[in-house]
Amino acid sequence: VSDCNWLTGIAPTNTDLQVKLRHGKHIYDCVVVQLDATRWQVTLAQDDQGIAPGQFAVFYEGQECLGAGIISNE
Repeated sequence: VSDCNWLTGIAPTNTDLQVKLRHGKHIYDCVVVQLDATRWQVTLAQDDQGIAPGQFAVFYEGQECLGAGIISNE
């Protein structure tokens, strides 16, 4: 995921988050690791088919929305 926009202006320190992909209704547990200033590696706890570059990933910690980024294939 690239170009994340964190609602607090600061990236979360907790790496165990939840993510909603595309316009789907399912929210997945995930691990998020910062690779550099603009890119994050997201590892889903479950497989999901149909993930494609250009779609959005929205991150949550429990009920709180933390921000979103653009799915990339880098």
